[in-house]
Amino acid sequence: MNNLIFNYVSHETISSFEAFITLIKKWNRKTGLVQVDTLDAIWDRHILDSLQIIPFIGSKDNQILDIGTGGGFPGILLAIAGFTKIELCESNIRKTVFLTEAVRELKLPTKVIHDRVENISTQYDVIVSRACASLELLLQYMKNVSRETGTTGVFLKGKTASEEIDTALEKWDFDYDLFPSITAKDSKIIVVRNLKGKGNK
Repeated sequence: MNNLIFNYVSHETISSFEAFITLIKKWNRKTGLVQVDTLDAIWDRHILDSLQIIPFIGSKDNQILDIGTGGGFPGILLAIAGFTKIELCESNIRKTVFLTEAVRELKLPTKVIHDRVENISTQYDVIVSRACASLELLLQYMKNVSRETGTTGVFLKGKTASEEIDTALEKWDFDYDLFPSITAKDSKIIVVRNLKGKGNK
């Protein structure tokens, strides 16, 4: 385990992370939650990678939607870290069954939504996503569930982050900050605010 984890969470949470890892390994063969060759490096590749967005999310009471959460990254990790109002959106039924079981076993205050994000009408303070879709598409989803007072998007992206920003700016107006990932040299964290369609549509 990488000690950088303790920059984001307390020692008291580690047993819950370990329990979650046990569940991932138990379910992974039949559910395909993570790539098999990443399991040996799960603390860095998945746990720390998810937790590093905590400084960009704000209050632990913010209403958060994790789009295309898959195996619960980053949403379940954030819930273990103490965020109290997280909803996990996943359209794959097998992954939804896993998420529901993980939330139950870990006793997390987290809601699992088995649906496509396009069908969600709730508004959120923060939208998060990890390796789910292009930034342009994520912003479309974000716009649909944003508060009029403003919603923040926090997106974990790979080496195409800058290109995805350029493409998204052709359709959307938004402010953004780009931060380096601490777990992968070519990866980035994109933080989006003040999202509007071109022409303020």
